[in-house]
Amino acid sequence: MNTNTFIKPTKSSREIITQMGWKPLLMLAVFLLLAPVALFLSAGSLNWLMAWLYVGRYTALTAISRMIMMHKSPGLIAERIRAFKGEGVKEWDRALVGAMILCWLTIFIVAGLDRRFGWRPELQVGFFAKLLRPRSFSYSMS
Repeated sequence: MNTNTFIKPTKSSREIITQMGWKPLLMLAVFLLLAPVALFLSAGSLNWLMAWLYVGRYTALTAISRMIMMHKSPGLIAERIRAFKGEGVKEWDRALVGAMILCWLTIFIVAGLDRRFGWRPELQVGFFAKLLRPRSFSYSMS
């Protein structure tokens, strides 16, 4: 028989998920819509194949990772929801997260504006292939 008073009984995954309700799914939906809305509004068009491919990949990988996290660690999601509400969050942390979200959205806005106004020339496939080449091997072989 364990008489250790420092161990707190934990809720099961199902209890935590039931207690959270629809809030995590609603937050996930908003999170998944922010990037495509910023991207396509700033581009001024929905006719952009590469953006649609990115949005599909981004949505699928984010949704899958959140579903795995909800199954494996629902307590972490509950903790993040409490932090989102501001419970026990320091003011500097709130400002830092706000700045990170703003920077994250700025990436999509600038990409859309680049598409709209053609600021950069198209990059060649060879340039990307050169970037992907592992340079560490060439140094170790010389």
